[in-house]
Formats: sequence, C-alpha cells, structure tokens
Amino acid sequence: MNLKNFINPPAADRLVPFWIWNGIIEENELVRQIREMSEKRLGGFCLSTGPGLKTPYLSHIWFERVKLALETAEENGLQVWIHDEYRYPGGIGSTQITLNNPQFIAQQLTFRETVVQGGQQVDLMLPWAPVLQAFAVPLRRDRCLWEDKQDISAYLGVNHQHHALRNNSAVSAHHPYNYVSFNPTRRLYWKAPAGRWRVLVFLQEPTATSDCPGSHLDRFNPESVRTLHQTIQQPYIEQFSAFQGKTLKGILTSETHFPKDRLPWSPVLPDYFQTRNGYNILPCLPALITYFGPNTSRIRYDYFQTLSELQQRHDSARSADWCKEHDLNYASDITPLRNAHRTTIPIPGTGGSVERTREYVVSYRHSPEFATSLAAQTSTSRVLNTCFQNTGWATTLQDMKAQLDTLGTHGTNFFAPHALYYTLDGLRKHATSLFHQNPYWKHFHLLSDYAGRLAHLLIQGQQVADIALLEPVTSLWAHLAHPFHNWSYVGYDPDEETLTNNLVADWACIARALYQMQRPFQSLDPALLAQAEITNRQLQIGKTRYTVLIIPPITNLERAAFDKLRAFINAGGLVIALGLLPIEDIQEGTSVVEGFSRLTDMDPGRMIRDYTGHESGVHLLSRDNFMFIRTGGTVEKNQATSMLERLLDEILPRRVHILSDGKSADTIQYHHRTDEKHRIFFFSNRENSPVTTQIFIPASDGHIEKWDLETGKRTPLVVEPAGEMSRINLSFDRLQSHMIVTSPGHPKKEKEEPLVETLKLNLTGHWKVDPEEDNALRLDKFKTKFDPSNTGKRQGWHQPTYSDSRWSETRPQPFDDTEEKTICWYRKTFIADIVPSKLSLVM
Repeated sequence: MNLKNFINPPAADRLVPFWIWNGIIEENELVRQIREMSEKRLGGFCLSTGPGLKTPYLSHIWFERVKLALETAEENGLQVWIHDEYRYPGGIGSTQITLNNPQFIAQQLTFRETVVQGGQQVDLMLPWAPVLQAFAVPLRRDRCLWEDKQDISAYLGVNHQHHALRNNSAVSAHHPYNYVSFNPTRRLYWKAPAGRWRVLVFLQEPTATSDCPGSHLDRFNPESVRTLHQTIQQPYIEQFSAFQGKTLKGILTSETHFPKDRLPWSPVLPDYFQTRNGYNILPCLPALITYFGPNTSRIRYDYFQTLSELQQRHDSARSADWCKEHDLNYASDITPLRNAHRTTIPIPGTGGSVERTREYVVSYRHSPEFATSLAAQTSTSRVLNTCFQNTGWATTLQDMKAQLDTLGTHGTNFFAPHALYYTLDGLRKHATSLFHQNPYWKHFHLLSDYAGRLAHLLIQGQQVADIALLEPVTSLWAHLAHPFHNWSYVGYDPDEETLTNNLVADWACIARALYQMQRPFQSLDPALLAQAEITNRQLQIGKTRYTVLIIPPITNLERAAFDKLRAFINAGGLVIALGLLPIEDIQEGTSVVEGFSRLTDMDPGRMIRDYTGHESGVHLLSRDNFMFIRTGGTVEKNQATSMLERLLDEILPRRVHILSDGKSADTIQYHHRTDEKHRIFFFSNRENSPVTTQIFIPASDGHIEKWDLETGKRTPLVVEPAGEMSRINLSFDRLQSHMIVTSPGHPKKEKEEPLVETLKLNLTGHWKVDPEEDNALRLDKFKTKFDPSNTGKRQGWHQPTYSDSRWSETRPQPFDDTEEKTICWYRKTFIADIVPSKLSLVM
C-alpha cells in the first residue's frame, strides 16, 4: 500500500467516465472539455458515441478528432479507453458489419404452434425465415406423446403474401397490366391423421429489435467477433500505435445482449452442440419450450452450457486475447450465461442502477457481488462498474458519493460513471450529463479525489469472506430462467414458472439475509467449486478460502461440483443447504440425485413435494458437518434464514461485529480486505439519518487509524480491548462512511499542522440566500394545442384568463406526427409573489 498514492491517487484509480460524443465534434471544444476533465482530477475517459452524433463515425474526420483527443489527454495526464461499439450492438458499428456480412446478424429461436383434430387441414403461414424443425405430436389427455412425433417438414412450402395488378407500359395496349405477387412467406400445409395433434414449427429469426437501432451482431460466431475487431477496433491500432498501452489504455465492452429474445440462437450452435454433447439438438428443440420427457432438464442444461461456452470462447476470450496482443486492457460488463465463463475477462464488471436501492437482486448484470466474487476467485485486482446510469438530473454529488460507498461495500474498485455528454443540444438532453452542463461540475474534483482514494484501498490484498453462496445456475437453466432477463422465466408452463420464481426468490432471500446479518460472502459458480482445492477443512479457490458453503434450493448439480462437495464434507468442511436438494440429473453417468439421497437419507420426491406444497414448517436435519434446513414451502415463506443465522452464529465466529443504536441490522454495511501488513475495513451508513455504533474488529498488535477519503488525512483511533477483539466507537452522519486501516508497529509522527482557530457561527434568525447562477424553475408539465389556422392570438389563447381545460397534457416524449409545419401553443399557469427584473422563458 502506497501512502502517497492514497493522498493523491494515480489516474488508474480515479473515475473514468464515459465521454459521449453526440454532436458536431469541434477541435477547440474538444480540447476545452478534456482540460475541464483534467482540472476536475478525473483519471481519464472512455470515448463513446451517442444519439445525435453529426461527425461521421469511423470516418477520416472521426479519427482526426480521436487523435486530437489522445494528444490532449496525454498532455493532461489522462487515460483513454475506447468503447467498442457505437450505441451498443445494433448501432452504426454492428450495422456496418452486418451490411456487408448479413450472415452475422444475431438470431433467436422462435416457434409457431397450433392444435388440430384428426382430419383437420393445417394451413399455417410462417415468417420468411429458416425452418429448423416441424413436428406433429399426438396428444392424449393434453399430454404430448413425444415418442410418436412425426417430422412434417416435407409439408412446408412457399407462397407470397400479397398480390397486385401493376401498370406495365412496356407491353402493348392490349395487355396494359401485369399480375404480380410479392413478400414471400413460408407455409405449412398438412392434413392431420386421426386423433388430436399438436403442431410445432421452430424457426431461426433475426433477434428482436430493442431501444438501439439497426442489426444486432451474433457474438456467438467467432467470425463475426473477428470482423468486429477488424472493423471497429483495428483502425485505432493502425492509426494510434504510438499511444498503445500508454495514453490509450484499453477497450471497454458494455452490455451486448438485450432482454427481448427468449431463446438466443446462432447458425454455429447446432454443429458445436453436436460436437460437444454427442447428439443433435434440432430434434430436441421442444424441450426448450415444454416438457419433453425425462431428458428435458439435461437438454436445457446442454443448450445453455453450449451457448455459454460459445460466448466465452468466441467473444470474451477472443476480445481479451486481441487486447492483450495489442498491449491494451480489456474490461467488460456483459451479462454472461454463467459467472464461471467470465474468467477470461481481465476486468469483469457490472452496470445499471441497482446500487441505488437496498433491495438485493440476483442479476449477473446488476449485482456487483458476482463480478467481485469472480475477481477474488481468479486473483483479479480490478472490478468494473458503469455507475450512475439513469440516475436523473436531480442527482447530486452526495448521491453519487453514496452510490460509490454502496458499490465499495461490495468490493467494486473501477468506476466508469455514465456519462459526460459533449452537448445537450436537441433531444440529447434527455439523458443525464454529469459534465459542465451541471451546476455541481465545478466541485466535481471532490468526488474524483474521494473515488480515487476509495478505489486505491479496495485494490489492496484480498477480500475476507468466510462464506461461499453456491449459485443455482444449472437449476435455473433446467427450468428456463434466463440470465439475460435477470432470471425471469421464459417458458410457458404455469406450474414450472412458479417453481422457477421460487428458486430465484429464495436465492435472493438468502443473499439478502446474509447482508442483513452482516455476514460477508462471495458467490460461487458450481464450475469453480469443482476446481477448488481442499486444505484445512476449507475450500480454496485462487487466494480465497471459504470455511462455510451455503447451498440455496437447487434441483440439480453438475457431477464434478458434487464430487468436490462430497470431498469437502468428508474432509470436515461445513455445508448448510436450504429448502431443496437435487431431484433431477443433468449429466449421464453416476446419479447425483442418488448421491444426495445417501447424504440426507431423504427421498427426492418427498423433498420436491415439501418444497412446492402448502404446509409450512422448518426442520433441521444434521449429519455432523452437513446441515440441511428442510422447509415446507419456500425458504422465504418460512423465514428459514432465521435458522441459518443461528447456525452460522454457532459454527462460524464473526470477524467483525457491529452494534448500532436501535437501527436495523443492515444499517451499516462493510467490506473487509487484508494484505501482508494491513487490514482494511470500509464501513458505510446506508441510512439517511445519523447512527452511533460500536464496532468490534480483530485485535491487532499494531495501530488503528481512520483514513479520511475526503481529505487524504490519517487519524489515530482510540481502541478498547474486548477479549480477542478491539472495540471502536464510531459515529456516522447521514450516508457517511469511514475507512479504518490497521497497520503493524507504531504510527509515524507526521508533520503537525498549525492549529486553526474555530469560528463559531450564529445560525439563528433570518438568512438571505443569493443564487450564484440564474434561479431556474423547471416547468415540466404544461398543456399544448395545435393551431394550424393561426386563430389562437385572435381568440386570446395567450391571456391568463383563457380556459385551457380541453387542451392536451404533454407527455415526456417527442410528438409522434411532426411531418407538417404548424403552430403549436404551450400554456402553463404559475404564481409569482414578485416579478424579478430579469425574467426569461427558455424552451
């Protein structure tokens, strides 16, 4: 730990906000804005683009501006990152790729279905898209007899949707018209045999549109990712090699998937699936939407696992390798299909706005724990968060500081705020700009210093967390909970949806309870559990050691993970499971379900009936160091985390204990790190009111100081011995935080600063407040009326006494129809006690 770097953090530790280019990028203004960033002590910026960009993207003039930005950043000691896309996938960047390579357009798996009686003619119009499979399945009491399904692909044909008579002047007057048809469509024409039949047709269609225009890129296809590197990123290398690894620090990939597709697909999937799993997925596609027999869970697991490997190998790993080859860092907050497949990303991260709420959400996209846990397990020092997204114009520096504190208690230490906007012209003012357009900008250096000091301490050593919470990822896959949708159910079975939602809710409930208990934990993917080593009754993954493994309700587990779990139990490791243990196998070979049954002496059928039943109750089944908290119904419904808390108090002494004055247990959250010489404790008050606390930390032979993140000063703390712990009395103001550091030896005596006489101010009486800038009143609600005949002035629409009760209320969006030019009136009523000498109306 470098004290000088704490007092004055280097650029690598400071804020690196997105700088959104969204207008005509002029040289003088570009230089001015970069100097503004330097004056506010930012670490650099991530060059990105947004709606309204007038300078042609990836053109000669674009790269001239980028060169100027790099030169100016170098002069001012700022680091530059490049956002690898324009407006995420689906903007100009990926659209340019798919224009020349339509085979790289992202795809999704869709289906059409109908139910018919024997003898009925099926005439099903289908989209103009590749048909993967067409089935007819006999029904018996609404149950599909999949073993008797028929392939009816031969009954597919082609028709046109529209027909018209068109004038044809090229032929004689005796034949002036042509009868034409257009807009081709697929058509299934099949007559059902005797019985009742369910007809299913599976198609490969372009991915659904999102809020980002254009085509999405198939990130599962290695060739499309290679083309992305050549098209978007390679030009920066060719033109700015002198800046590589110096001023030009890295590539940042933000979210690459959007939650409108239920089932992602790629043309490369079937062959890769066949090679990996040894069977053809196409005849098994019904398993992805409905029950398909005893192998349903295995097929779903294989589908998601194969997609996840494609995402890791063809996207994340290739992007990281490309950056390493060109001496660049690679950071990404993309949503994975499973956390273990982000291990190839050097700087993993999260994004979004969950940091503003106290509700815990199990989301690979939004929950920082998944990235910080992975970083600890892979010995990665940096953890990204693209913070402050969609926070609104009312956000203050204090709000941002509080959000950084919350992220800090989760271990995040690389902050990329969203965003600084080049201009607010036109509709681009809709998104929040943290830049010079905001009145707090002149004080922004305070936040930058604070964030830099926080990040500098949070990259030291390793997080101390004795508990690992297993991720039920394969169970959620098997029951069609989708990670791209924050684990929402994407199937069509109401009963399965209930089970899936309960699994997700219980997972979140346990994680939330651990926070409320002030029990630090890390999330553990089963694939990483399988790679763990067992030493001294602990699970060791990288430099991280876990004493207790908690298993939320699960329906299955990969065999390699189960083998390591059993070995951990046999070695004396502590395991606590809740609610439900495996009831289904997802891999061939020795049954994991039977293995768990031998551990618990419980029947899987009985467990699932208890978990999905209506009877309440919590019972502890203990087998030495393996404890199973059995519930009638869900963990959340039975408040079974209370028993979990009691068990943890019995088997795992707390390293840190916090007592607060009558506040809720999770009022103060903390993050604990340690290196070879220091222990670092970061405490944050989440309440909007003051809190007085007694904090117990492990006793130390050295000295304990408060390191002030706002000033960079260090202050010795008075510590009282309390057995094997040391007690510190700390008071927290509203949303205040404290950084406590224990160091060996005695504190070095610093140069004493001259005492400053305290000036006491009398705050009683009336105060006069003068605004430093214009006192703007935002009129965000008003009424409008179109006046195409220009009669409003004659009828007195501008008079305050005019009644506008029939006028339309405005909506926070552009007008739908602005094709014709017309006159539009805006009315708003407000009351002013005085009329100031300077009064302006700005629209």
